[in-house]
Amino acid sequence: MEPITKFSDINLTNIKGVLLDLDDTLYCYESCHEIAINYCHQHYKNNIDNKISSADFKNFYKQKRNSIVEKLYFNGSCRSRFFAFQAMFEELDIANNFDLAKDYDEMYWNIFINNMNLDKEAFLFLQKCQNLKVNICIVTDMTSIIQVRKLQKLNIAKYIKYLVTSEEVGVEKPNHKIFQTALNKLKLSAKEVVMIGDNEEKDIKGAKLLNIKSYKISIKP
Repeated sequence: MEPITKFSDINLTNIKGVLLDLDDTLYCYESCHEIAINYCHQHYKNNIDNKISSADFKNFYKQKRNSIVEKLYFNGSCRSRFFAFQAMFEELDIANNFDLAKDYDEMYWNIFINNMNLDKEAFLFLQKCQNLKVNICIVTDMTSIIQVRKLQKLNIAKYIKYLVTSEEVGVEKPNHKIFQTALNKLKLSAKEVVMIGDNEEKDIKGAKLLNIKSYKISIKP
């Protein structure tokens, strides 16, 4: 397993581009998710069913999220919160389940994104890349618009040259196509870039499929 490093330890000598993961690499995903799903549960409890516990709501949601990921794997839509909420509400036989799912999808992401905070070391690294004229391409699993909203909330879009998402490419990391798409956009070879991410299987081993040097960085609560 690749050891976890710090942004300040990354050597950019002779590097012209950075492939950079977003979730749990530039900010803490889990803390934002917890706040968002707790808010959704409270809203559901207050307006639909006051008997459902927080644990039951979260477990039900997680079950449907996992089933959607499995069903739609290799498709960017497998990350859709809308489909997870829709599956939940369908099974609960709630009228206008699709309409409610849309509301909860929007609610979830609004709360999630509002609570995001950029890691301080990550910010310094982005500034360093800008000063060195090293272009950055975000390489991420997720729907594109949501990831753009995250970059805007973190106020770092100005540091990012390109964005590559699994929705755009039609595959998820660690498939080599998503990394190759990033290289193509940057117009650089594998030896001219580094990959930075938190996930050993998706980010680190995925980058190594193209012989891209990688660094593991994980932002935790």
